[in-house]
Amino acid sequence: MRLLTRAGWGVLLAGGVALLGGWLFGLPELLILGPSLLVLVVASGATTMFTSLHLELVRSLHPDRVHAGSASRVEVLVRNRGRRRTPVLTLRDGVSGTAGAELLLAPLEPNGRVRAAYRLPTRRRGVITVGPLEVELGDPFGLTQVAVIAAPASTLVVYPAVEHVAAASRSDGTDPHGWRTPGLQTGGDEFHSLRPYVVGDDLRRVHWPSTARRDELTVRQDERHQQGRTTVLLDVRRAVHTDDSFERAVSAAAGLLLAANRRGDEIRLVATDGTDSGYGAGPTSISAMLEYLAAVATTDRGGEVRVDHPGTLVALTTPAGVSTTGSAVGPGRRFLVVFERSVDDDAGTIAGPGTVRVRIDESFASAWGADGAAQALRSPA
Repeated sequence: MRLLTRAGWGVLLAGGVALLGGWLFGLPELLILGPSLLVLVVASGATTMFTSLHLELVRSLHPDRVHAGSASRVEVLVRNRGRRRTPVLTLRDGVSGTAGAELLLAPLEPNGRVRAAYRLPTRRRGVITVGPLEVELGDPFGLTQVAVIAAPASTLVVYPAVEHVAAASRSDGTDPHGWRTPGLQTGGDEFHSLRPYVVGDDLRRVHWPSTARRDELTVRQDERHQQGRTTVLLDVRRAVHTDDSFERAVSAAAGLLLAANRRGDEIRLVATDGTDSGYGAGPTSISAMLEYLAAVATTDRGGEVRVDHPGTLVALTTPAGVSTTGSAVGPGRRFLVVFERSVDDDAGTIAGPGTVRVRIDESFASAWGADGAAQALRSPA
């Protein structure tokens, strides 16, 4: 909260100088001007301080979770709940990384309302703090101003930009840590057992021979095939990345996790800084991983990591980190995605089955391929 503006301090100083000059030099004009300016500043301050506002203000972000490059904006609804017309109001909303937003509102009649909006910067991934939102009230001369916080700070999470890619091809089902879930599925499942019919069961699943023998409706209970597991290992060491290669690797990690989640896999995100999300599935798990990827930065900490029973493992690094990114224990498929300036970088150390080489200026989706890089070799158990 502040009272005097820069113009107010200037008028206050000018009034003091005029009053002092009039007294020293005996100039009646200055003796009149000086006190007049001082009275103007005092009156302006009183007008600002004692102006009563009854505002209802709602600020919302639409949406508050986006991928880089997607649109997001702030909407502000202001309603005058007072009995008098409001003066001209200024809304100031801080936006981290920018100068913030400033909205000028025309006077509102009693019960009048107005909507205002502005766009947020979403070109790069990150966590953006919006607010707190301040309402500024001043006098007509612009000499005094009072700012009041009207809404707390909010957060916009900008996920990495992603390309639509196929999920990494699964292991061949020998992973003993996959799981099988009983259920009633209509295709691609194996016979598991018979059980009595319950309300809501699909009548197409009725096993009529058993029903005839038992004299009660009996249905087939099938067993789902093994659910896949996909682990993404992200190298976040500053020593092996440039800014460009790191952003490409983060975006690729997000795209691979989203693809595996769409396929119904359990997904896991591991990073060389010690982060390990553990296995999860569904919207909650993928959202937590994307939020980590929105804020992750390179670090000097960490090093080679060991990943136990990863199922399908995709490691993302650069030529400098190929030999020290991590190791996997357990059966499954292994992929190594290497982001490099050109395909000639350290070709001898990164060639081989399961390796996907991506130039910095190349589309990851194009390098990865429509088949989920199915050329990877299954590692021995």
